[in-house]
Amino acid sequence: MAAKELKEIILEVWRREIRMVANPQKRVITVWPADKVQDLAEALKAAKPELMRRLQKPKGWPRYEPFPPPWWDRIALGFEIAQARLRECARCGYPVSVLVENCQQPGWYCPKCGKPSNPKGNGHASKRSLSAST
Repeated sequence: MAAKELKEIILEVWRREIRMVANPQKRVITVWPADKVQDLAEALKAAKPELMRRLQKPKGWPRYEPFPPPWWDRIALGFEIAQARLRECARCGYPVSVLVENCQQPGWYCPKCGKPSNPKGNGHASKRSLSAST
């Protein structure tokens, strides 16, 4: 699937306030509310491999931290999340930080509030935040 097509599907999912949760063991994505999805079903099926990849738990997510958080589909669909690690956010206190790639300001961010996380040696000096709905 072309990147432009995927972006259009993701934007439409956000516009319609469609929610998604992936179950990688069963290779299933649960989508709701059903009444907002019907005319998008074919496009979602075509995008399923990429949606599944983006919705699954990133490497490094702490075992004891519940996954997915209720807002995960809102951020995971829009960004390339390469990995996660235990690092508490100074703004909201969320205990996990994620490495976001392929965006204007790649680096470590709090996935809940979008605050940049700049640990020593990271090289990420941006003062911008991701725009994530919480």
